[in-house]
Amino acid sequence: MIWLIITVIVVLSDQLTKYIIKSNIEYGEMIPVIENFLYITHHSNTGAAWGLFSNSTLFLTILSGIVIILIAAAMPKFNTALLKWAFSLILGGAIGNQIDRILFGRVTDFIDTYYWGYNFPIFNVADSSIVIGSILLLIYMFFYYKDEDFSFLERKAAKEKNNT
Repeated sequence: MIWLIITVIVVLSDQLTKYIIKSNIEYGEMIPVIENFLYITHHSNTGAAWGLFSNSTLFLTILSGIVIILIAAAMPKFNTALLKWAFSLILGGAIGNQIDRILFGRVTDFIDTYYWGYNFPIFNVADSSIVIGSILLLIYMFFYYKDEDFSFLERKAAKEKNNT
């Protein structure tokens, strides 16, 4: 059940921060938090990370919808806390950005960072959650993976094979 709470917290915090940004900052305005490093801005995009698939809202909406359904269906079957944490964060982020795509046709971004002169792509809470969840998933895969954690997939495949 904790995974559901984590997912909801991510979605609510993502949507709340986006609402605050859209309500209080003009589009394109930049507010320095740490000069030459971190800015709060108001930006939006119709693509995915790093400008990939720009103007592909319909494609990304469908793809994200499929990913959301698959993760939500698989999550209750995982027995490992680290997997549930990872997928909860990824799911919450995917839902947060999906809400923007469905309601507005674009995703609101507002965290703008500069590293040693490089302007990193602007991102939001949902994006951060997806990245953190993905890092946790990689940690799981490299250090904790066990075949039995995914045995529910093997049981389903065997059942389907027997039904044919």
